[in-house]
Amino acid sequence: MAAVSALPPPISVTDHYLAAIHDRLGEICDRLPAKAEQPAEGQPVELREPAPPPATPPRPLTEPARPARKPPARKAAARTPPRTRTRKGT
Repeated sequence: MAAVSALPPPISVTDHYLAAIHDRLGEICDRLPAKAEQPAEGQPVELREPAPPPATPPRPLTEPARPARKPPARKAAARTPPRTRTRKGT
């Protein structure tokens, strides 16, 4: 695995979080299995055998897909005339 460069010292809270994430990712990468060695140029490449056919053939789709349901329409709010009061006797 390639050498990982060191991060500059953290300055802000965000930098502390980023440094912690960087450290955690490094730990996770260290636990991953090693990559298989690549054959050198000119060497034969070993191939895997093809997978056996499935025991049961796949089921054909006989039903067409159902269209998505539309949400129910909402009624528009009833419009009421504005209430204006007039003073009597002024």
